[in-house]
Amino acid sequence: MTTAKKKAPAKKPRQPKMTRVRMLTSISGDRFNYHTGQTPEVPEKQAKAWIKCGFAEPIASADKVKADCADLNKALAAANETIKAQAAIIEELHSQVTELTAPPAPEPEPADTDPGAQPELEV
Repeated sequence: MTTAKKKAPAKKPRQPKMTRVRMLTSISGDRFNYHTGQTPEVPEKQAKAWIKCGFAEPIASADKVKADCADLNKALAAANETIKAQAAIIEELHSQVTELTAPPAPEPEPADTDPGAQPELEV
């Protein structure tokens, strides 16, 4: 009786982690050609090398962009509240300045205390 050894399934080659970058300059090699502004997805090791050399810049992931936008929206809302409060203070100061710079109202003439009194005649 012969026993055949079972072959282990072939291992899939390990895929390198890919990273998207924005090209800052044109670059080409044996199997690639990228122009300025293109956003290729390349192996992480290659992306780090290009970024270090100044050939490319990293592109943030969508999750990071969403988180940054949420933080910026919160900061913007706080800034808008501050601006509204400052606008109210400015309006109050404007009304105070207007009140202080308004011409004084004419003084009313004193009323006679005795309505039946005769006017004094000068001699």
